[in-house]
Amino acid sequence: MKTVFFRKSILAAFLLTLIFMSSEAFSQTTNKDSVKWGPRNVVKINPLSEIWGNAGLQYERALGPKTSLNTTVSLLGFNHETAAAQTLGMGVGAGTELRFYFPMEDYGQAPQGFYFGPTARVYQVYGTTTGLDENGADISGTYRAGSYSAGAVLGHQFIILDAFAIDTWIGANILTLVDQQGELPADVTQSLPLARKGASLKYGIAIGYAF
Repeated sequence: MKTVFFRKSILAAFLLTLIFMSSEAFSQTTNKDSVKWGPRNVVKINPLSEIWGNAGLQYERALGPKTSLNTTVSLLGFNHETAAAQTLGMGVGAGTELRFYFPMEDYGQAPQGFYFGPTARVYQVYGTTTGLDENGADISGTYRAGSYSAGAVLGHQFIILDAFAIDTWIGANILTLVDQQGELPADVTQSLPLARKGASLKYGIAIGYAF
């Protein structure tokens, strides 16, 4: 547990440092008189994740005319009940994408237009089951597991009227499960982000506000 928390702390510190340093470099190298500079920041949510009970918030900041850093924080809650058992739990995650944009002459720079880049993510799930299975055996217990994933993403972000953002993407990643303790019912496990072990495709859409 301490190891996972330490790694997350290092990741958060690294991201904050990178954002600060890149912000200074961006402000020193851009020329607003010669290029049409739009919003540099975007705050987004993924409506599909919200429907599935996985609340997520994204923040993207331009690092330069062709690059940005997109960070995600997510929170998942689940409550699964059968005739004789109940499973309660939650999950927390954090991820980052370094995006390389293809600037369009008409509307400037990142964070709008086509992009690609590497992704990385960590996730931690906790759960508690109380009750009996279909055979009458006691399945009460606790569960904990973490995961690390890395991959790549290709997408396009629209910014309308310098205010409204629509971000669509498709990509692939490889997920590794670590620090697993205990077991959850199989039907519960399959609904969690940690269920997609190994290589998998991902896709989505996010909407938000640019400024």
